[in-house]
Amino acid sequence: MPVEPRSRTCCLTFVSRIIFYDGPCQLCQWWVRFLLRADKEALWQFASLQSPLARHLGLGEAAGGDQDSVVVWENGKTWFRSGAVIVILDRMGGRWRMMAKLLRLVPLRWRDGVYRFVARYRNRWWGRTDACLIPPPHVRHRFLEDVPEKMGGCTATVKH
Repeated sequence: MPVEPRSRTCCLTFVSRIIFYDGPCQLCQWWVRFLLRADKEALWQFASLQSPLARHLGLGEAAGGDQDSVVVWENGKTWFRSGAVIVILDRMGGRWRMMAKLLRLVPLRWRDGVYRFVARYRNRWWGRTDACLIPPPHVRHRFLEDVPEKMGGCTATVKH
């Protein structure tokens, strides 16, 4: 069953795929570092859910008002929780695409149930830092923390 995205429009024409993650979460930081290594074609860009860009797009409210969901923004559409993970794996291709296809076989309610369970305990199990991930210089261009200030008054239409 395909993942149904929520629509979102903005003038982010200079990027096509952004992964939003909880910046201080150790598990989330591990996931971003993993993706930086696994994403050989540099398909993804990154921003924390605490960033001005995430606030600009209203992603905290769209994800239930908290930082418990990884969010994928792709060409104006958004995915949350397990749907976001599936989109990430699918776009990376190869064995990751096969994993995404297998995950799609699991009912959404079950996938998101497991996702929410891990999200609830992730800080207890993996910890939390006082700061967001500081990317190494060779991948720093893939992080979009301060984009709204550069957009000069761009407004976003957010559909929840």
